[in-house]
Amino acid sequence: MSDVIGQGRLVVTDSAAPENSRHFGFQISQQQIQFYDLSDNDRMASLDWWLIVQESLGGMTDVSVPGHLVLSGLPATPNSAFLDIVVGADAVVNPSVFTLTVRQSAPFGVSSSGHIMFQDLDLTFTQTVSEVTVSGAVKVILFDPSEQPVTLTPAWDEGKLVFRATGPNVPVEQVGVIEQTQIEVNSVTHPWESLQVLYSLDIDPGSLIRDVSAQASIDLTVQTPNRVSWAEGALTTQSNAAIATAPRGTSRPIPPPRPVHRLVEACQATQEISIVVWLKPGNTRQDGPARIVTLSSGSSKRNFLIGQVKDRYVVRLRTTETNENGLVNDRDLLESPAKAVQQQPTCLVFTCSLSTSDRPNARLYIDGQQVDATKIGGDFSRWNNFELAIANEFN
Repeated sequence: MSDVIGQGRLVVTDSAAPENSRHFGFQISQQQIQFYDLSDNDRMASLDWWLIVQESLGGMTDVSVPGHLVLSGLPATPNSAFLDIVVGADAVVNPSVFTLTVRQSAPFGVSSSGHIMFQDLDLTFTQTVSEVTVSGAVKVILFDPSEQPVTLTPAWDEGKLVFRATGPNVPVEQVGVIEQTQIEVNSVTHPWESLQVLYSLDIDPGSLIRDVSAQASIDLTVQTPNRVSWAEGALTTQSNAAIATAPRGTSRPIPPPRPVHRLVEACQATQEISIVVWLKPGNTRQDGPARIVTLSSGSSKRNFLIGQVKDRYVVRLRTTETNENGLVNDRDLLESPAKAVQQQPTCLVFTCSLSTSDRPNARLYIDGQQVDATKIGGDFSRWNNFELAIANEFN
């Protein structure tokens, strides 16, 4: 499917059996809204998926479904995804029509200068037999929050989604007239093909956090259920929480085969790794580094780590040119500036592609902004099948 302009994930929970839930990925293009069952990566048309929703939720016409939608052309930072999603079908007028609506009234996509921001997003994608139509609007403030927002309406332009001002001219106070305002949404490739693990923390799964990446599962076990809590679509951890790929109550060394070997082999095959983490730090006083996500066997041997040291984020990565702890000359590979840790929802992205290029190949992003980059050599041949853990080491 070409010209994908939106992608996301939805969770369907059976009203008769709340403990059961199914995770679905979806993509939007001008041709179709395509769904994927993330348990086996089976594809299905939107109306086929809608039948599953109706059966699970009791036959309602329109329903809000937990999940998210990323529109690659709308800069949604500090939240990279929109969460207010309503799906439905009009069984009375035309049973072959399916709709997916995404809304957000609060401001989003604020520029680094604080001058440009979007608000009042309300888009509906309608799947018919032959195509997907789009309607709705989003407002943008160009310079000053006190100014009247400019209303942009969506339209397809050769398979791409663009947003244009509703009138031919847009008056801007103290500036003049902008003759045209347009935002183009870029195409993206299929996101599930190289995705190795995906953990959804918006629904309490009990003691086992399922990997819903459509690969062979690398599930996480909540080793300390008394030190975690689930609320408002998030997992909250307390001090000394333990969440790792190892089975609960297991003793070390854990005998092979370990499910995590698939993740290690994938990174070794490509010599690349990307990690995306959504979190809300509890404080800016962490020592350590305090572990956010790590693939390790303890405090001194690891393949990678994203952590927090007081008001900074740090990254460690093991290659043939770093030590067993992922340090470079006893220093972290990447480090954010001071005061980068804020007690608010934050998106961390670490990416590395090992190569012989002299350009930086390891990068750290916070809310879409690059905060550090460096060149690292070597390869991942010294990686081990350690335990993947979040919020702490597996000790």
